[in-house]
Amino acid sequence: MSNIKFVRPSYSKKDIDKIKELKTNLPYSPVLIDILYERGYKTEDDIEVFFNGNLNYLNDTSTMKDADKFVEILKETIENNEKIVDYSDYDVDGVSSAIVTVKALRNLGAKVEYYINNRFTGGYGINKAGIDAILAVHPDTKLIITTDNGIAAHEAVSYAKDKGLKVIVTDHHEPTIDDKGNQILPEADAVIDVKRLDETYPFSGLCGCGVIFKLLLYYYWITGNSLDFMYSLLDIVGLATECDVVPLIDENRILVKEGLKLMRKGTRSAFESLRTKMEVTEIDSYTLGFKYGPAINALGRLDGEASDAVNLFLTDDESEIDRLAQNLVDENKERKKISDEQTKLAIENIDANNLPNVIVSYQEEFHEGVAGIIAGRIKEKFHRPAIVLSSSGYTHPTLGKICKASARSIQGVHMFECLGKLSKYLEKFGGHEMAAGFSIYEKNIPKFTKAFNELIEGTDFTKEIVIDCVLNATEVDIDSISELKLLDPFGASFAEPVFGLDNFKVDIENSRYRYMGQNHEHLKLQNKEGLRLIAFNGAKKYQDLCEPLEVKAIGTPQINCYKGMLSPQFVVMNDFIQKK
Repeated sequence: MSNIKFVRPSYSKKDIDKIKELKTNLPYSPVLIDILYERGYKTEDDIEVFFNGNLNYLNDTSTMKDADKFVEILKETIENNEKIVDYSDYDVDGVSSAIVTVKALRNLGAKVEYYINNRFTGGYGINKAGIDAILAVHPDTKLIITTDNGIAAHEAVSYAKDKGLKVIVTDHHEPTIDDKGNQILPEADAVIDVKRLDETYPFSGLCGCGVIFKLLLYYYWITGNSLDFMYSLLDIVGLATECDVVPLIDENRILVKEGLKLMRKGTRSAFESLRTKMEVTEIDSYTLGFKYGPAINALGRLDGEASDAVNLFLTDDESEIDRLAQNLVDENKERKKISDEQTKLAIENIDANNLPNVIVSYQEEFHEGVAGIIAGRIKEKFHRPAIVLSSSGYTHPTLGKICKASARSIQGVHMFECLGKLSKYLEKFGGHEMAAGFSIYEKNIPKFTKAFNELIEGTDFTKEIVIDCVLNATEVDIDSISELKLLDPFGASFAEPVFGLDNFKVDIENSRYRYMGQNHEHLKLQNKEGLRLIAFNGAKKYQDLCEPLEVKAIGTPQINCYKGMLSPQFVVMNDFIQKK
């Protein structure tokens, strides 16, 4: 387990005075102001936009490199009644991108289809085999638009161009960089990627679906079409933005908030069917990231085929929607079973007392489709960059087995840049700062692992957790906890707040203390005001402290619902409970 360091923000007198001024001038609670100020929202305008920002605050798409080329090529293609194929990816972002593209273009009367590689046989992104498959089924194709992929697909884009196709690349991943630090873009008719080194768009954090949504919104505006239809797709865009773990700041926060508003109206049958089958009672960022997103991802992870996830949102047949939604739910249950079993296997082979700088786990039986989940869980548990490899099923006659890898990283270790420096060991790679994928010959894994560990030698792996605010236990109630919902959506770059809890005094008259769990390993305390303090696996720690009647803790306040009754509780993080 990694070392954890809890820290409190340190403010100058100028900051303290500014915070007081904001609390006086704004109609929000002091707790909310403290949290937002610590996270960089330091003016009245910043905070008002945070709470009240809407679609009018979206950035100007015309400043995106090649956005006008996108409009020009698409307009000509539609006017000439030419076939368009969207070439997307098999994850939530890619699936959402395909849905948005097909729906938006069909609404304009365009002839459009979509294509997504099989994860296991086709791999990630546009390639020659995929282009051939498109032309075999849709020989009249004239334009391919890539969504959530394509920025590094130089060979495939050139192949498509040689076939006489127009190609527009839309992506949000890192472009290829040569030895001199220059970007190399694919030779497409237009290349739109918010991470282009020469990009003039003010925000580089959009996901793939966010990029194509902004481009199609711009197209609708330029061509004089009503924007209402595009806005009706915001629930899908919000899902992709939350699930692709892009930073929930700037316009991403607006896209997710507006998407959640739309989803709560219950107007899209696909989401309503999932909500019913998954017994979802509250629609928030957690619902997107931990309920709907994993279900949509499950198809691509287990079968390699994500088309049913796209078709769930394209069909108007209610019985078909019900069937496809049930398939997603069933597949997700199987995905969870496999990922839980294989995560356990991976962790059993990690020496927690002798952690390397980067954890590399390779088992031939690992399922390629859940490798990213396993890597993410290892990263969270040990606070180390984690790489999980599985067999690709292909063996070169002279070079041996080739493996596929999913990598997840932590703040301070840029995974994509590290892979670039170690590319001599790899066959191909792609991704971004926090997540990446690559292929490698099995014989190169030991050398790659050694080189990666040396590359990041000296990294401080202490996990620093900021305590956003300290709460007085006598003042924590259902109303004050409910108010924290105003900060939702939570996600990358805007995590759920962490709180200190002070002045918690055990109510010795009604309930001195209580140990829970099969082995009495959990702790539940209650104060006179009715606040319960819950510490999972915290019983031993409390006993070691000699069962004090006044404690302080670090964690998160929550509302517990039991048999229809609501009550406030504070869930302790990382067993962090101390004597007062």
